[in-house]
Amino acid sequence: MHRGSSALRTLGYVPIVLLLGCGAGTDKSLESAMKVYPSPRALFEAYRDASRHGDWQAIYHMSTSEAQRNMVFESYFACGEVSTPALKALQDKFGPSEATLGKTLREEYGRKHGADIGQGETAGNAARDQDLLRQVFFALTKDKVGFFTEVQKELNKQGGRSLAPVIAGDLEDLTVNGDTATGRVVVRLFHLGHDRGGGPEREVETTSYTTFHFRRVKRGWLLGH
Repeated sequence: MHRGSSALRTLGYVPIVLLLGCGAGTDKSLESAMKVYPSPRALFEAYRDASRHGDWQAIYHMSTSEAQRNMVFESYFACGEVSTPALKALQDKFGPSEATLGKTLREEYGRKHGADIGQGETAGNAARDQDLLRQVFFALTKDKVGFFTEVQKELNKQGGRSLAPVIAGDLEDLTVNGDTATGRVVVRLFHLGHDRGGGPEREVETTSYTTFHFRRVKRGWLLGH
């Protein structure tokens, strides 16, 4: 991260950023304005089509509020990991100031836990409150879908990087359990390595299975985290 990174470092948050998981909870009022689909399979096909065409706004709107919160936070993470002037400019444009971020984190931690963030072990406890971190970053981001979309577009210019899985297969082993569903999909991954013939290190493409999560809301299905 750029502007947010110094605030997190001051509060002892930097080590936990690499370990953040998914936040909890779903905002039903926000879901009512999202694009829903009649079935998990129909939703997956729409997602695959949107990803192929680079329609990141559509992907954002077919996701639960929990998933959207993760997308926004991961966009900040990507800004720090890739660290280009263009990504820094996007974080400056859409993100909170360091002072606002630090102040809000302290206030929200105190409201939730009845204690000041402080230093040492207390700061470590705050760092482990993964859901609070995601909620604060999400709440302070101006134009959340715009931030996610612009970061994704910029990442695509950096060797085809993506915050969204690059689909390489069909939805398999779809299992519906009440209002949730899961399915496996083969995705393409890119990392530095050597091909079978050896030679210098370069970007190598591999494939792997990933699990897609779906959630049923009143009017249909959305992508989960």
